[in-house]
Amino acid sequence: MFLIKMVSMNSKLLAISKFSEALCKETVHKEETLSERLRFALKTINISKSELARRIGVKQQAIQYLCSSNTKASSFTYKIADALNINPIWLATGRGYMFQEEDVNYQILRTQQKIPLITTDILKTAIVAQTNISAIDVVKWVLTEKILGKDGYALTIKDQSMFPRFEENTIILINREKKPKSGDYVVAYVHKNKEILFRQLILKNNKNILQPMNLNGYQSIVMTQKDVICGVLEEARWTF
Repeated sequence: MFLIKMVSMNSKLLAISKFSEALCKETVHKEETLSERLRFALKTINISKSELARRIGVKQQAIQYLCSSNTKASSFTYKIADALNINPIWLATGRGYMFQEEDVNYQILRTQQKIPLITTDILKTAIVAQTNISAIDVVKWVLTEKILGKDGYALTIKDQSMFPRFEENTIILINREKKPKSGDYVVAYVHKNKEILFRQLILKNNKNILQPMNLNGYQSIVMTQKDVICGVLEEARWTF
């Protein structure tokens, strides 16, 4: 009786071992061609070739060919990835993860907001014309976890007016939707000088004052009705 139990237990352990081995073979995969990756994706997601063909608007023979020809590239790659909700980079090249949700870098990017890094001239033009900042004018993009709203932007400080708190070439991330209050660091358009300034906003005697931190060569400016606050500082990135 004890021998029978031992044999039965050994059989179960052997079965578990084979199952684990099979599972590892399924999950640790390296498909060399687009055809192999497509076959693997269809099997994993449990979608038929005919259903995929319907989703991307081609004949089933086209999908059959892609699955069986060991092709390395296809003009349908991004359509297929979109239809299967998988990573197009993985499908095209084999790099990364089949599902983007498994990619740590992708998860990090999903928590980030991409905002444009622009010049003061571009901001000035947008303020004067009362238009949105166009993506065409973007120098580059900056990622941040801060919530800057749909009109958030970044600037690079080009003077020493806010030294030593903010040195030249510091990148500042600005929220245009946040209501400024006394003590905030703001970006402002000064109509008289036709310039964009980064200063600390001070409310004194019912007047808004743009105050520099460096008083050596920089003066405070009392804002007029023609001047415009272009946003409030949310984050600063210093360069070393």
